[in-house]
Amino acid sequence: MEDAYGLATIRAEKETELKSFPGVCPYRFEEIMDDDFWPG
Repeated sequence: MEDAYGLATIRAEKETELKSFPGVCPYRFEEIMDDDFWPG
């Protein structure tokens, strides 16, 4: 997941020209996979 997050932030930075993405995913894998989880 760490590799995927790193690649996703690189792509998002290129697409949006924003540089404010966290260096590390702020959510645990279990949270992301939980259907009831909503980041906020």
